[in-house]
Amino acid sequence: GIDHKGYIDFGSSSEYTPANFTVEAWTKYDDGFIETSFGSFLSTFVSPLPYKGWTLHYWGTSNSLLRLSVGTNNSNPDLTLPTIYTAAPSTWGEWFHVAAVFDTSAKKMLLYINGTLSASADVSDSMVPCSSEDECRMWAFVEPKDNSRCMSGSIKKFRLWSEAKSESDIHSLMTTDVEGTEPNLVCAWDFTEKPEDDANIPDKTGRHTAKLVGVYKWTALQE
Repeated sequence: GIDHKGYIDFGSSSEYTPANFTVEAWTKYDDGFIETSFGSFLSTFVSPLPYKGWTLHYWGTSNSLLRLSVGTNNSNPDLTLPTIYTAAPSTWGEWFHVAAVFDTSAKKMLLYINGTLSASADVSDSMVPCSSEDECRMWAFVEPKDNSRCMSGSIKKFRLWSEAKSESDIHSLMTTDVEGTEPNLVCAWDFTEKPEDDANIPDKTGRHTAKLVGVYKWTALQE
């Protein structure tokens, strides 16, 4: 959260930076959810150069933008790297679904809010994957390599896929659960029930484990 007081640590895995990917989750936040210009929501991003991995984040303390950025071989020192963005929802305290897609085959980056395509751009370069245990970390609410990039919010039904999902796929994913055995599912955490151990939360594939670090709270879902 704000002041990097709390975050979700999903561990380290080379699976977290696939060549093609879709990252999707339900999230909500309140006014004042970031206090600097960069608030990391979900990220494997590695800086400084060479930039690696991806980051789904908010930019700007007012009229914030929701952005997807990807580290590529053509990234340069002034932080010029493939980025797409859309206006961040300002319906404070209301859940919304976000899906970010990186498609090297179609050479596209796409960003969906509640199943609607909100931003897209052509991309000519491939993402640089992580190459060590330290680089392959994935966190929520604080960026693993730059802890100043932080925010406060809530998350549920987070999934990472090693494929570029279509718009129709994303519409379906918004309203369906996953079992953990689906093709190309890298990891999935529902976060809809309090686990037995907040420091050992297995994902639905059985391959990964998350832990809650620092200041956090569980909130009952309103159906």
